[in-house]
Amino acid sequence: MLLLLRRRRVSGLRLPPPSRAPSSFPASRHAPPRSRYSTLEEQQSVYKEAGAEAREDEAREEAREEALAEEEAAEDEAEDEDPFTRTHPHTLAARSRTHPTTVSLPGAALSLPTQSLLPATSQLSPVAHKIFGGPGLPWSGATPASARHLPQKSMALTALQSRMTPLEADSFLAAIVPSAYASVMHVLVELRQRLGHVWLRELLAREEGPRILDVGGGGAAVSAWRELLAAEWSVMQDEIKDEEGGSGSGSGSGSNIKKVPMPTGTATVVVGSDTLTHRASRLLQDTSFLPRLPGTGSSRRYDVIVAPYTLWPIHEAYKRKLLVSSLWSLLDPDGGVLILLEKGLPRGFEAIAGARAMLLQDHLLAAPSEGAIIAPCPTHSTCPLYTTPGPAAGRKDYCHFSQRYIRPSYLQHLLGASERNTADALFSYLAARRGAPLPLDQDAAGADAAFAGYEHAPLSSSSLPSTAPSLPRNIRPPLKRHGHVAMDVCTPAGAVERWVVPRSFSRQAYRDARKAAWGDLWALGAKTRTERGVRIGKRREEKRDKGKGKKEVYEVEVGEGGRAESVRRVGGKRVRREISGRGKRARAEGVGLAVGGEGADIDDWGDDGEDVM
Repeated sequence: MLLLLRRRRVSGLRLPPPSRAPSSFPASRHAPPRSRYSTLEEQQSVYKEAGAEAREDEAREEAREEALAEEEAAEDEAEDEDPFTRTHPHTLAARSRTHPTTVSLPGAALSLPTQSLLPATSQLSPVAHKIFGGPGLPWSGATPASARHLPQKSMALTALQSRMTPLEADSFLAAIVPSAYASVMHVLVELRQRLGHVWLRELLAREEGPRILDVGGGGAAVSAWRELLAAEWSVMQDEIKDEEGGSGSGSGSGSNIKKVPMPTGTATVVVGSDTLTHRASRLLQDTSFLPRLPGTGSSRRYDVIVAPYTLWPIHEAYKRKLLVSSLWSLLDPDGGVLILLEKGLPRGFEAIAGARAMLLQDHLLAAPSEGAIIAPCPTHSTCPLYTTPGPAAGRKDYCHFSQRYIRPSYLQHLLGASERNTADALFSYLAARRGAPLPLDQDAAGADAAFAGYEHAPLSSSSLPSTAPSLPRNIRPPLKRHGHVAMDVCTPAGAVERWVVPRSFSRQAYRDARKAAWGDLWALGAKTRTERGVRIGKRREEKRDKGKGKKEVYEVEVGEGGRAESVRRVGGKRVRREISGRGKRARAEGVGLAVGGEGADIDDWGDDGEDVM
């Protein structure tokens, strides 16, 4: 440093003092970019113009969205005033819903007599909550969202059990019958849509009337069936009045039908408990009660058999098969209808899908004229949501539907609900008809024809084309987006696909697609289709056989304090387990593991608990 100073002093040079960089930053790469505006006023004016243009664009977009919303609202109002004005006839015939969409239990026939039978809420509520899993009653007909973490279970009480206390019978009537009634009513209305009014009127015109068997509903299916018959009888009377001009005279068969009361036919309910039989007999008039299902050798035949909540409680596959075969044999060979119904949960769907596979293998596909599936399946091939038999862990996609109903006052008090009095009954079902021929177009060609749509197809007597049994069905609520509607449908080819109906495809199809609902058939086609990946889970591993000669041998090294240092199975897999007790013959805690190699066995290494709801 001294040398440097001396050199500068000698040469007369001086070091320039440190100074700030010039304001223009001419050659620095870190300098800010030069502004393209000469003055601040010019920059502010440009920003104001850009902001005004952006606000104008936003205003135009909002106005366009408001116009679309007003147009859709106007369409909704027009449909509410007259639902038959603008909707395509095929769409009307393909709908699967009750009218009104919210079902209410018949007061004089069901809810009021039930309320007179039930004890006070303070006496019934503790018993019902203990039986059905606590608040929300998740192990009854309800499926509350707050109980999704609980294990999946079928009904805690069934109408077929032989013993039932008085409070248990009251809990069954209060917690299970309302949802069973709503679910069965939905299925019966769907059957009337698919089979037409001719089906019901032929049953009513018979001398003995229609014959129904309720297995597992405790009388709820009989109540729903009689309400459906009463509605059809009322329509028939209105038609007769229109034909005769309200004079009430005439010699035709219509006048004879109008003069006589509605034929209720014969109704039979299978109830195992005398306590529940005594209560159900006070709700249902002109009804027979049986303690068990008639045998296969019985001469009795029924036009409609409804079996709600009967398959899931049966764990053995051969017993389920025996029950379904017995119910099928009790049907009238000339058009009898079997309805199987379970809760809308994965395990309930698997019970219905297993019964469907059994019916197809043993009856429907064995003989062409043995029968056919009426609803909800548009195909007689393997169910795309049930490709592997048996329960599957982690199943997310499964076929189920929903029906909203008004909870009666006693169920409201039992649940402690005060804000809303409606609930959604989730259920999976299968309806098959004996003696009906199989549809011929349930294949890839039928699916392609349905994709092209039947908007311009000629109308038939049922307001649906001849391919009505092969129309795809919405298995999820349609996704209504701006300018298009996406529908997840089960096609006649036995596949789950996503069909998209944009506004550009067809104005009529787009308008009807926006009105489509979960469970409806679809007859107007779509513009694009893609295969939808389904989440059906994985097959549960069977428990290991614990029979003689098939036990697995393990070598366990026990350290100090009775703690397992290692557990080695033949094959090299190593796990760690806590050992209770001391010595070489200590047993593993909770898994039944015997130390010492010879004779050691494991009951269940995996977690075989129930899937959550």
